[in-house]
Amino acid sequence: MTPRILLSVEADEAAAWRAGLAQAAAHAGLAARIIDATEAHDPQSIGYIAFTHAGPVRDFRPYGRLKALLSLWAGVEKALALPAPPQVPLCRMVEPGLRWGMTDYVVGHAMRYHLDLDAALRGPGPVWGAPVPPLARDRRVCVLGLGELGGEAARMLATLRFSVRGWSRTLKTIPGVACHAGPAGLRAALEGAQIVVALLPATPETENLLDAAALALPAPGAPPRRDSLRRAFLSAAAIGLGNPKAALFYLAVFPGFFDVTRLGAADALAILAVILPILIGGNLAWAAFGARAGRLLTSARRLRAVNRVSGGVLAGAGVAIAAS
Repeated sequence: MTPRILLSVEADEAAAWRAGLAQAAAHAGLAARIIDATEAHDPQSIGYIAFTHAGPVRDFRPYGRLKALLSLWAGVEKALALPAPPQVPLCRMVEPGLRWGMTDYVVGHAMRYHLDLDAALRGPGPVWGAPVPPLARDRRVCVLGLGELGGEAARMLATLRFSVRGWSRTLKTIPGVACHAGPAGLRAALEGAQIVVALLPATPETENLLDAAALALPAPGAPPRRDSLRRAFLSAAAIGLGNPKAALFYLAVFPGFFDVTRLGAADALAILAVILPILIGGNLAWAAFGARAGRLLTSARRLRAVNRVSGGVLAGAGVAIAAS
């Protein structure tokens, strides 16, 4: 009987996946029939489902005769979150490109923090600055999760002469990497680390693994380096208090609406009750817009377009004011 494989992937990727699976089946001498999940089909006739976590099929329980679920995604946590019939094997795709792609990403960001490239890019120009970063062999890196992705990333970091420690639930052996396992091993892996790479699956076994005590083990200032809430508040307050437009409004425009010499405590509270929600709501809306825009403006081409448009608008406004 010809195996029937249901393909449940994103609509814009379905054609590529279908062609790839058909080619792989032909190469293996398997006469399989591949059915798109958006096509009409009988769930009881499906023997296998090849899927990504964002595919249209979100519940596998109606497919009562499944022989296996074939995950086309690297992680397992999102696949495990989808309801499925009991005792159906979950097979995860293991493909070199997944390991290589993640390794490129991990190594790139490790070098970013190692050389403090952010500071160089923020600088005034191509000037060598201080302090000079240490050699890679003197930079301690901790990789949490030594599976297909984490193991490859740890090996490559060790090849680049970083001092690499790794941790996993079960003890692994990786050349050039000091491997640890278990609760005691987690402390040994994290202690003194200057860069921490987390490639752990989001499963019940790893939930809350990195608690406050664990996050206190890496070296002070180890990335990710995040400003404290107090420092962020003080920075924002300084910017707000130094804004001349706000000072001009409250010193020159605001008194035109109220006789400030006759305002009492109740009046001040009523004014604050109106102004604060407007200011906070407006700033939160701008913050949300900025965060979304930041995710979209990730290429130099888009940034140039935004700079040209905004510069043109400001120049046009200046011309209009001068001509009026």
